[in-house]
Amino acid sequence: KEVIEGFFRENFNKAVNIIVPEKGVKKRLSEMAEKNAKDYLEKTVQKIEHKEDMTTVACERLQKILSLSRYPRRMECYDISNVSGVDKVASMVVFTDGEKDAKEYRRFMIKTVEGANDFASLKEALTRRLSKLGTDEEEKFPKPDLIIIDGGKGQLSSVKEVFDEMGVTDIDLISLAKREEEIFTVHSLEPVVLPHSDYVLRLMQRIRDEAHRFAITYFRSLHNKRNIASALDEIPGIGKKYKKLLLEAFGSVENMAHAEKQDFLKVEGFGEKRAQTLYNFFHGNKDEQTKDETDESEE
Repeated sequence: KEVIEGFFRENFNKAVNIIVPEKGVKKRLSEMAEKNAKDYLEKTVQKIEHKEDMTTVACERLQKILSLSRYPRRMECYDISNVSGVDKVASMVVFTDGEKDAKEYRRFMIKTVEGANDFASLKEALTRRLSKLGTDEEEKFPKPDLIIIDGGKGQLSSVKEVFDEMGVTDIDLISLAKREEEIFTVHSLEPVVLPHSDYVLRLMQRIRDEAHRFAITYFRSLHNKRNIASALDEIPGIGKKYKKLLLEAFGSVENMAHAEKQDFLKVEGFGEKRAQTLYNFFHGNKDEQTKDETDESEE
């Protein structure tokens, strides 16, 4: 009481008299406030301790359980996403001290692999990633302490080949298989299986699931753009330039299908004929589409 009164006098130049109720309703309210404050403090401490268990403590245990060569401060996880080998994408997500570090995320469009081949796609992505070590690009792509692969023994072996070919020996490498949540390392033929409640496994799952989410999000974006382009290819007079303008204006083919003619007229470069052509296309009047209209300013 005296300390609080003194605080107000010294900092606000005001005399404050704090009264502590000893009976009645005010005493019960005071006791309730004290209990609420203690409960809040206890929950806050538990929350902080839980966060530490799920991040830095889990990282320390991960190093110990898997006999990693160093504390995994920067962890990178890779996942491949594609459908029937189209729009192949490798995602790279980064966790620092057990927490998401979204500004460090990267994506790799797979360029050299034909068809759906996750092993080869991983090899390409990791080759491109590791080639940045020891170059001017390492500031943008700092060296990881641990690389995690979404997959089992086969995916791990593919990436280990890249490590061997490039002479990488100072980065730990593991994989996490989805079906049984088995953790594979390059030093043992037998997987490490942890209880589902273990903070280490839960950290690994969070990292793996984030890599999968990041890859799928980008893949869907590419797939949607491809579908939009395919749909617009059928419309006379709509070349690359106008496809781009339509995508920027409407965002999706579905939105275009619900647009009115005057909505198309608002798009830069769209006159009466082109707007009518689009409206007719999306509303089933294809016989009325203008046949002689061409886009002479494609980019």
